[in-house]
Amino acid sequence: MPQWSTRRRRRGCAGCCSTPGTRPAGCRRALASPPTGSAPHLDGLIRLLLLGDPLPAAGLPSGAADDLVALALVRVRGADLVPLLEVRPYGEPDTDWYLVADLGTPVDAEHVLGAGGASLTLARITPRVPVDRALDLGCGSGVQVLHATRHARTIVATDTNARALRLTALSAALSGVPGDRIELRAGSLFAPVAGERFDLVVSNPPFVISPGRRFTYRDAGLSGDALTAQLVRQAAAHLAPGGRAAILGNWMHVVGEDWRERVGAWVAGTGVSAWIAQRDAEPVADYAAMWLRDAGVADGPALDAALQEWLVAFAALRCEAVGFGWVVLVAPGGAPGGVDGSRSAGGRQGVPWAHVEDLSWSQRLPSGDEVLAFLDGCARVEALPAPALLAARVVLAEGATITRTEVVSGGHASALPPRLGLAGAVGPGGWRPAVPTHPALLAALLGPATASVGAHVDAWAQAEGLDPIDVLGPVLTTLRELVRLGIVRTV
Repeated sequence: MPQWSTRRRRRGCAGCCSTPGTRPAGCRRALASPPTGSAPHLDGLIRLLLLGDPLPAAGLPSGAADDLVALALVRVRGADLVPLLEVRPYGEPDTDWYLVADLGTPVDAEHVLGAGGASLTLARITPRVPVDRALDLGCGSGVQVLHATRHARTIVATDTNARALRLTALSAALSGVPGDRIELRAGSLFAPVAGERFDLVVSNPPFVISPGRRFTYRDAGLSGDALTAQLVRQAAAHLAPGGRAAILGNWMHVVGEDWRERVGAWVAGTGVSAWIAQRDAEPVADYAAMWLRDAGVADGPALDAALQEWLVAFAALRCEAVGFGWVVLVAPGGAPGGVDGSRSAGGRQGVPWAHVEDLSWSQRLPSGDEVLAFLDGCARVEALPAPALLAARVVLAEGATITRTEVVSGGHASALPPRLGLAGAVGPGGWRPAVPTHPALLAALLGPATASVGAHVDAWAQAEGLDPIDVLGPVLTTLRELVRLGIVRTV
């Protein structure tokens, strides 16, 4: 899976300006004593377009100032150039891109953000496989568009904000993306692509649950989490056979309701399969304060008044907390051997599945490749009902790990259940913890693959003087999780 990275553009730069959300003090310090042989005009561009500092027009080569003005990146104020936008280096390890976005704290309703935490999350979890057509719904400054150029033949980028479309085009042009690879369309949600289907849909929409519509990038103007629900349902209808969608969203935790059931219902009847993961959840007071401060509302009477407005709106919705996460959709009808929401693996066919879970404990985000592997595991599990899974022959995957731990108490050591993982993915350093595994299942996995897992478990239970029925329940639950994570595969 390609990873994003921020790239240093000059020797001696501290790199702080290349990382979204960091302070530029280190970069200014480095620019104050440039290394021998550095290009003065490059120092000037860094000051102007990354740090947002005015620059004397004489500090740039002849004609460069005119070019910047023509691109609407700067304006002339007396003898100085004053930045109107920021141009930030961005990329994957083997690329050099530029993101063009608005400067500073959002003030204008049409403010366009650069690469933030949400857009980086989406960039990381999106599966990166070659596709014909991709859609970036709500393109902003063009983060997802740039990543999609690595593996999509053509990309359609939409936004309700005309400034966002212009800045996406500028980001792509400065990054060397041919103009015929990207088609920009204005409009809300899927209206600009009505009747069209795509192999990949990505969206970092205005999902914030707020009482008004102050900023286009943040507020959809719909009640509660209706925007995310509507986007998920409509995305399902715009996927080509075997297509995938990766959508970020917020959802409400409503008093007396299970959030998993609420959000899982969004995909019911759509005909696609879904993995819904909650990365974090915040009480409504903390959630509101976070977004108000993000918009530049300072502590004091202004924050208190705005916070009261938000809390009244949440109370009317009976919302006690807000979850943040993603919804990954998989349409049926993919190529043989690929991830398919209705695949057959010796079991049920044509049955979409939905896996909803809380991932707030996860130590890191999964990569796109890990997301693909997990989707494949979910499809395999859902295609095999319990009797078929117990009748299957199973083996540990290449790279599987077994961790055995003993705990000392009162001078005596007692063994904990062994844990199964997958090197680099599940367990230490992975995006999920290793899975505690019943010794009967571990014995079956380490035994010869000539008998079914059910037969191995029966033999183990009889040898231990136990009723196999008492053992099969926990074994089956763990086995499904191990198959879902790719630690165990059927043969």
